[in-house]
Amino acid sequence: MIKQKKIIFVGGGNMAKAIIYGLINNGYTQSNLFVIDPSADQLNTISSDYSVNVSTSMCQLNGGEIIILATKPHHIKSICESIKDNLNQQLIISIAAGISIKNISKWLGNYKHIVRTMPNLVAQIQRSMTALCGAEELSQDHKNDAQSIFNTIGKILWLNDEFKIDAVTSISGSGPAYVFYFLDSLIEAGEKVGLSRDEAEYLAHETLIGSAIMSESYLNDLGTLINNVSSKGGTTEQAISVLKNKDLKEIIGLAVASAFKRAIEIGSK
Repeated sequence: MIKQKKIIFVGGGNMAKAIIYGLINNGYTQSNLFVIDPSADQLNTISSDYSVNVSTSMCQLNGGEIIILATKPHHIKSICESIKDNLNQQLIISIAAGISIKNISKWLGNYKHIVRTMPNLVAQIQRSMTALCGAEELSQDHKNDAQSIFNTIGKILWLNDEFKIDAVTSISGSGPAYVFYFLDSLIEAGEKVGLSRDEAEYLAHETLIGSAIMSESYLNDLGTLINNVSSKGGTTEQAISVLKNKDLKEIIGLAVASAFKRAIEIGSK
């Protein structure tokens, strides 16, 4: 049972805290959760907020059955090299953007029990879309453990090709920022046509939420939804015409491609 296993987080940042909260909220035993971080202030906050075990010492890795690498990507290599001699069939989970399973395996001394993941910011409210990919030798038990952990913070998608993780990074990993940017732009536009800030915020946000929920049943035919709102000669048709003329789809495509390229660059270092 996953709830009886000792899980160690190497790094106590926002994503680690989101996963810890998700685990606790789903009945995971707090005494089996450990966080290792060099920042005493960070650990004090985590200990106070979640009542889990904290330490600045990597010695706490002893006895851990699942180790989650939750630090910045540029720290992963040194951490892996520091723990490789103390591993014994533990599941290693990485949430670091751009760092391949191949590199993690190499830095761990050709270790094979590895899952690479890409959650996103809304894990903080248990609404993450997390993609997972395992090493070829990954056991079903380890796969089940990883799945159980990330199910506590939202929905998951297993990928059979690790190359797609960089694409995931550019869509769901970075995606919340795109949505926030669009929402902010819509609010500002509302103000410019005469709404108060509060009115624009309320209208734009609720419209975004409702539209997102409705779209779930039309993901293969979003054009139908667009046409249903766009009366001939009406206001929506006029607005969509501007978006098409300015080639919003191309702009979004360029943004995603740029994020994808950067994810590959991070992984190649």
